Amino acid sequence: MKKINKILIALMVGSISMVSIPSCTDLDEEIFSTIDPDEFFQTEEEFLSSLGSAYTRFYPFIQNVWILSELPSDEMTVPVRGTNWANPVQRQMHAHTWTAQHPPITNLWNYLYSGVATTNRLIFQLEQQGGEDSEAFIAEMKTFRALWYLYLIDFYGNVPIVDRFDVSDDFAPSNVNNRAEVSNFIESTVLESLGSLTKDVNLNTYGRITYWVGQAILAKLYLNAEIYTGTAQWAKAETAIDEIINQGEFSLAPNYFDNFNLSNSTSPEFLLAIPYDEINAAGFDLYTRVMQSTSRLTFNRTQGPWNGYATVADAYASYIDPVRNPGPQGDVIGMDGSTVTGTTDIRLRQFMVGPQFEFDGITPIVDPAYEKPDPDNPEKPFDPDGPEVNYTPFLNEFEPNCLNQAGARCQKWEYEIGSVSRSANNDYAIFRYTDIMLMKAEVLLRQNDASGLVLVNMIRERAGVDPLTGLTMENLLAERGRELYAESWRRSDLIRFGVNKEAWWGKLATDPYLNLFPIPQSQIDANANLVQNPGY
Repeated sequence: MKKINKILIALMVGSISMVSIPSCTDLDEEIFSTIDPDEFFQTEEEFLSSLGSAYTRFYPFIQNVWILSELPSDEMTVPVRGTNWANPVQRQMHAHTWTAQHPPITNLWNYLYSGVATTNRLIFQLEQQGGEDSEAFIAEMKTFRALWYLYLIDFYGNVPIVDRFDVSDDFAPSNVNNRAEVSNFIESTVLESLGSLTKDVNLNTYGRITYWVGQAILAKLYLNAEIYTGTAQWAKAETAIDEIINQGEFSLAPNYFDNFNLSNSTSPEFLLAIPYDEINAAGFDLYTRVMQSTSRLTFNRTQGPWNGYATVADAYASYIDPVRNPGPQGDVIGMDGSTVTGTTDIRLRQFMVGPQFEFDGITPIVDPAYEKPDPDNPEKPFDPDGPEVNYTPFLNEFEPNCLNQAGARCQKWEYEIGSVSRSANNDYAIFRYTDIMLMKAEVLLRQNDASGLVLVNMIRERAGVDPLTGLTMENLLAERGRELYAESWRRSDLIRFGVNKEAWWGKLATDPYLNLFPIPQSQIDANANLVQNPGY
């Protein structure tokens, strides 16, 4: 177990009082505490402890925000491998064929509104407490609530704004706020809170909402303003981004993988990260989701993975420069099954491809369930590599018989050797400095200024690839994909760049209404005031 910093210890204490909030139609919480409010919130430690339930809400992030940001995109998929992953839920996410009854979309709604409800409760408690000491913590929780609403506006569009805790047990939102109203609510909340948020970047503020996180929320809000409100706000986005860049609190890590190794909490790029711990703060279960079951032998682990999430071959191939001589990865298989040769992009190391070996690095891993030729069904796919595990980037089909060993596997976050847990100790960045740099390049380019090329090339230089000679929307989106692969921004990026409706592997061209998820039908059934998004 890794060492846990002061704030995470505080969160563990605070989580004792956390209860589950099922939906936005039941936003009241019962507070399990026998402490007299007049005797509480007297010290900074007590304030921090009270905030614990807000930050522990982050832990199921992978199971909610990550899944519904990555699977509907052009970089991640869960194909059907015989009887494995035959449930259509994951395929519907990737193919954009979901409905208002889709379980992950319902779960995401509940998850986000539970975050809203928890921050509302804490804001109410802190306001009742009063005093100068509470002001900074109120601003922290209000900005945290704005972050939950940033996700809500991005995924669902028109949603109810709920900013009160002192409501009746049968409370239900009386109206749905349109996207412009939600955007204004997020903006005004953060702007009013900035003056009370700390600018400190240290161990005590790690994993918490700070002034810089507030600016990042504004930057994302303004970056997507044309989508959210119909009116572009590139200059306002640039102002928020410049506030982060020009103050010099964050910088590009010397090594790309400094952001993803087991001890990544010291990364100079993290504006906000979820400080996971496999025992006390579990939930980062990427290893379990992506690896083939036999890969546990590579990492000397007892828990077998699920052989589910794989990288779309085009996403993997985007790191390959066919003009180069063969690089450290050698030959790779492209989307069409052809051989593509060579790269020097160190970011390609975030994928497991090729022959796999046990922990000793010598003994080949054997998959007893590999697909053999079927003499009774010669059309059925079989694995030409035989039983020895060889991850091939090429995915032979979406369903029903994707090969067990097909698909490059994500190993962007270092997997711990010998772990007995399904969860990881790595921290997960919500806002990372290279994203801020790429956002700066984008807002400049959208204002007909290509000078952001220097920022993009700084990122490419660290990755070990040649600089771009010019900046276009197409190559900027591609660079965001390469740098921020699996970091939960791809779906939003595809929508903003206008390509989410296009076809990619496993997905046909789709209607623009699918840029928004439906309001879960269970929520509409429980509250007639809610209005379904168009198209559903």
